[in-house]
Amino acid sequence: MTEFIAKDKVALLIGNGYYDSLGDLNAPPNDIRQIGCQLQEMQFKVIACENIGMREMHQIIDFFISLLTEGVYGKP
Repeated sequence: MTEFIAKDKVALLIGNGYYDSLGDLNAPPNDIRQIGCQLQEMQFKVIACENIGMREMHQIIDFFISLLTEGVYGKP
């Protein structure tokens, strides 16, 4: 069996802390900061976004996908 070694690791984290129907939520933005730090310790390049709208989500997802070239491990 061939062992796979990623040439790069990228993670995308989105934490929205406000919703019209729910009001303010503190946990999602705080959670992605903590998770982001843990992923960085595991040598991931982290893209972390807080409180973004649908348009920005589509843009950042497209950017994330563009980073997933051959040999790159991605964690959405």
